[in-house]
Amino acid sequence: MGGISVRIGRENTHESFSSTSVVAAEYGHDAGSSARLAVLGPTRMDYPTTISAVRAVAKYVSSILDRG
Repeated sequence: MGGISVRIGRENTHESFSSTSVVAAEYGHDAGSSARLAVLGPTRMDYPTTISAVRAVAKYVSSILDRG
């Protein structure tokens, strides 16, 4: 699956997210379909922990989808 994307404040494409941060990761199964999950939070969040958590959940969900 794809990597992690992080957008902070004005890096977000939507003006309504200009004071937030979005940490997102792609998940899915090997057959090709995928989606993204994300954490939306303040611009002063704990990025290393949030990135690790998003990566771990995406990997876990992908592994469950691959079993099914």
